[in-house]
Amino acid sequence: MATNKINEAEKTAEKYCLSALRANCNELLGVSTSTFDGAFYGKSENMTVEEAKKTVESFLNKKIGG
Repeated sequence: MATNKINEAEKTAEKYCLSALRANCNELLGVSTSTFDGAFYGKSENMTVEEAKKTVESFLNKKIGG
C-alpha cells in the first residue's frame, strides 16, 4: 500500500524544465552546474526533482573505463 502512495505522489509531482533544474541544481540536487551538465547531456525532457536526483545519482555511480 505504501508503494502505491509513492507512485501516486510521483505521478502528481510537478515537472520542471532542465534549465530551471540547472539554475537551482546546487540547492535541489547538491551538485555543481558542470556535474549537472554531464548528468543531463543529451536529455531534453522535463522531469521532477526526484527524477533529476535519480539521474544525477546514476551518473555519479556510473562505472567508467574497461
